[in-house]
Amino acid sequence: MAEEAVSLPFRIYYNMEVVKLAVDILQIAKKIFDVVEEVQHFKNRSRRLKHRIENLTPAIEKLASSEQAVPENARTPDGLKLFSKSLGQVLQLLIKIRDFIKSLDKWTFINKLLYKDRIGNQFDEYNDQLDCLAQAIHFSLAVENREIMYQFKNDKTDQDKDESDLIGEFQKGKEQILEQVARIAQGQEEVMKELHKIIAQRPALPTVFPTRQLMTTSDEDQRIKAELREIDPEQLESMSVMCTSRFGKIYKATYKQETVAVKSFSVSIDDSVKKVLLREAKNLLYLNSSYIVRLWGVCTRTDRCLLVFEYMEKGNLRDVLDEHGRDWTELPWARRIQMALDGALGLYRMHNSEPRPLMHQDLASDVFLVNASWGVKLSDVGFAETRTTIEKHSKPLRTNRTTLNYISPERLANINLRPTAHTDIYSYGIVMWEIATGSRPYEGYTDQQIEDFVLEKKDKLALPDDCLDGFKALIDQCRSVDPLTRPTSGEIVAKLQELRASLEQTWC
Repeated sequence: MAEEAVSLPFRIYYNMEVVKLAVDILQIAKKIFDVVEEVQHFKNRSRRLKHRIENLTPAIEKLASSEQAVPENARTPDGLKLFSKSLGQVLQLLIKIRDFIKSLDKWTFINKLLYKDRIGNQFDEYNDQLDCLAQAIHFSLAVENREIMYQFKNDKTDQDKDESDLIGEFQKGKEQILEQVARIAQGQEEVMKELHKIIAQRPALPTVFPTRQLMTTSDEDQRIKAELREIDPEQLESMSVMCTSRFGKIYKATYKQETVAVKSFSVSIDDSVKKVLLREAKNLLYLNSSYIVRLWGVCTRTDRCLLVFEYMEKGNLRDVLDEHGRDWTELPWARRIQMALDGALGLYRMHNSEPRPLMHQDLASDVFLVNASWGVKLSDVGFAETRTTIEKHSKPLRTNRTTLNYISPERLANINLRPTAHTDIYSYGIVMWEIATGSRPYEGYTDQQIEDFVLEKKDKLALPDDCLDGFKALIDQCRSVDPLTRPTSGEIVAKLQELRASLEQTWC
């Protein structure tokens, strides 16, 4: 069964037996462990993936032994379907991981070297998804899992070691390798440019993630205990205003010789603003992810409240698209698909968090930030409400957004309708439309015209004729009028990974 699972529709797992799924997962996990022992490169990151799977294995073994391992209050038909869904996601993810690790040895050495960053991105994606699913399963089974929050720092160390090994191996035989590549890559200036950049590197550990210096072991312990680190505002130097947000100014600053972004709030304006700030900080501690902007600490002991974040060099996605959205040299389809995938992974992490799934409720292209390598991360997570809170306190739409660009049809029709994951997905469909076109949604429309277009005409903004068919279909599905036909964030991630793979078949 496990070998056939890759071809099964995602939703078929809802109806499969929990025990059978658990057994299939253990079989695939065993094959991954065997494959990891054979890899020639990226050994450290492969072993870290293996370690994550091993961390999940005891819980799966409990389920494989008997359905009685499922908590009694979840043994209803609906409860077992939820377990089947989670286990089905784990099974499909492990099949992808197995195939990915097996494929690495088919790559030529030079392609591994040239595309090490892209390969690293795939490791990050699988790590994030494993952490998320492991958290959900451990929580559901009341099995303690202390290891997930410790993994982030180790992931960076593993990446540094793997890149150092690749560069060191290249340095030893670079003359012979360069001769081979020169024959293959005639006329490919970008390939040669990348190679010469690698030549200039020493085989020591490259400083790929300099901001990691901000996090000491004690800082990481504080994150695990969900304690916010209080930062002395005197340590924030060279502050300069970058932009103004809805609740205050955002500065670029230096903290312990590293560039950071500082979000400023004025507590004296309204105590509710401080609550939003602290909620944002708390949510970010829950969501330890490579695809969500990282929080370094807070300043609350002055007349201002400050949040200190990692610095994202290119600013927000909307500004990037304004500058480069029509530039297909700078933003080819492969890069656009990767940017959409990065954003979807951030949303996936929120929607699958435990103990309570979180929703953003304010998704727009300006809440996704872009780093120097075109990586995209989700920000402004403090505006997310937990589903439990939403059930108790349904809130009307905020009126401080100038247009209704990202509001789903069901909420346009009923201002008091409770937000759901489906409404986030609709908003993300609009963001992906922006990535595909480079344009601003509903530019020139009034709010009334947007309502007429979406509610009365039940229409969608058009996509360009040259848009990738799979990407177009996904964007349209996310913008469906019927919320129940929209994909989940996990299904969006899976589809974008398929699209990326189809564009990258020539890598190796």
